[in-house]
Amino acid sequence: MLSVIVQGFLVGRLTNRFREDLLITVSVVLMGISLLGWALAPSVLWLYIIMTPTALSGGLLNTLLSSTLTKAVAPQEIGGILGLSAAVESSTRIIAPLLGGVLLQQVGTWAPGIFGAVVMVGVSVYVFITIYNNPIVATFKQNKPAPVPVSD
Repeated sequence: MLSVIVQGFLVGRLTNRFREDLLITVSVVLMGISLLGWALAPSVLWLYIIMTPTALSGGLLNTLLSSTLTKAVAPQEIGGILGLSAAVESSTRIIAPLLGGVLLQQVGTWAPGIFGAVVMVGVSVYVFITIYNNPIVATFKQNKPAPVPVSD
């Protein structure tokens, strides 16, 4: 429910106030912190409270990544990149529950949270390095459209 609210009402307001690259970075870090909180949650009630930022950052990331991908490619490639993105997202919706179930059963209730937090630390480092070294993102910072390659 929170993801729907974020995607429907909050993303537009946030992107009007903050740069997309900053929102993506903050969302990835927030997700990592909340997944670590999952591992440390002392009760189910705390787990519900701690998982709220996960839903918020997930809803924000889903929309922002699609937007960023469409700006990073030529107009004639937008359908292809969105299709590829949807395929990758679908595969993660198959792999993550399987892996999470194995971790829950074999290791404990804290294991999926720790695993997710470790993955998100790696993703956070990657996003931080990529965002600030990518020329397409630099054009976002100046609020200019991304350059479209022209063939001779």
